[in-house]
Amino acid sequence: RVLTGNTGGKSFIVRRKGNSVTLLIDGRGSKDLQITIPVESTAKAACMIFEIASNETALNISKLRRNGFGDSGNMVELGYGVLAKGNKFAGADYRNVFMLIDRNAGDKTDIQENTIIRCSRKDASREKLIFDNIFMDTDGSGFDTFTFASFDGILARLTPHDASCTGGKPRKDGSLDISMVVGLPSFSYSLLADSVENMEKGAVASRGNFT
Repeated sequence: RVLTGNTGGKSFIVRRKGNSVTLLIDGRGSKDLQITIPVESTAKAACMIFEIASNETALNISKLRRNGFGDSGNMVELGYGVLAKGNKFAGADYRNVFMLIDRNAGDKTDIQENTIIRCSRKDASREKLIFDNIFMDTDGSGFDTFTFASFDGILARLTPHDASCTGGKPRKDGSLDISMVVGLPSFSYSLLADSVENMEKGAVASRGNFT
């Protein structure tokens, strides 16, 4: 653990060279604002945790930039090891674990409206599920909420297109766009009638196989 004092700024840079990691406060390059931390020569990656010793000033990291000029978002970790024993995330395939972000902070989680981000990788040694390139509060409203979910089936976004009418009667030109989010696009489907002429509500209007 490295303690520093009287350091501050609007940005910082983390660089790794050889067996050391250097933290440049405010990115000025001044030696007075550089912190060098040794790293084991066998380590392929380094994990750094920053915290504020005083509670007077909050540490706010809104953007992250990696090897370039474009912001690449933040990294979010889901620690399944601290959850209740037998939780669904511990044994889940990380490729079927998602972070759901509600930009409008609604009362209910609606997967059709949320931003859905697939888990990037799993760190089994630390019992963490890692999500890379996460951008929060993209509209500046400050109302983002988020949760995590795992799926063992399929998840799709459905976009209906209503049928047109001729002489007050609906034509058979309605359609339904299906965009797969999780799972393979191969399944059986049934479309149930809601308000279809000469059909009871709930009756099967169409069924088939989608591949």
